[in-house]
Amino acid sequence: RGVRRGLEPPRAPRVRLVVKILRILPEIHSNFVQYTPQQVRTLMRTIDREIVAAHVYSSDGKLLMARNTHPEAAVIYGDSWKIPGGAIEAGETKEQALVREVLEEIGIDITPFQVEAIDHVMTGTAEKTLSDTGEKVLAKMRFFTYKVVLDKPADQIVVTLDQREFTEYQWFELSELKFAKLNPPSIEMFGKLGYL
Repeated sequence: RGVRRGLEPPRAPRVRLVVKILRILPEIHSNFVQYTPQQVRTLMRTIDREIVAAHVYSSDGKLLMARNTHPEAAVIYGDSWKIPGGAIEAGETKEQALVREVLEEIGIDITPFQVEAIDHVMTGTAEKTLSDTGEKVLAKMRFFTYKVVLDKPADQIVVTLDQREFTEYQWFELSELKFAKLNPPSIEMFGKLGYL
């Protein structure tokens, strides 16, 4: 009683729909392509970048490194300790880009000091979020590294960080580098220099 023949209770069509969906769900799932992180990276747009970076030493032999520990930071190798530097802009020489990047990122003007190229060009690849569009791209980078020795001990050098790039800095004794979380280019470079 209460249910007439030929009529279904009001919820029956919904139940039948859910049952149909559950039956075809495995088929739908198998039709979706599952990409590994490596495959996702190959599908991203690739950009080429030439990067300059500076090993900035104090007169007492300490190396300045910085990192960005903010979880939303869109910087390459953000939470790893790294040396200041960045991309060469159109029309700049490597040396001009180096002076600009060091001044922008750590607030130190290196123009009065001798800048010496470290004879080792490295390459690296990393995901980057473009600041102007928010697009995630795969950056293929060539690194040109330089050495600058300042004229003061570490505790007398004023460092002013660009908070978009770095949230903290530290002057490292070279013997401390093996205990720091470093980015891949730094590991390669410091290994070649015998620091690690």
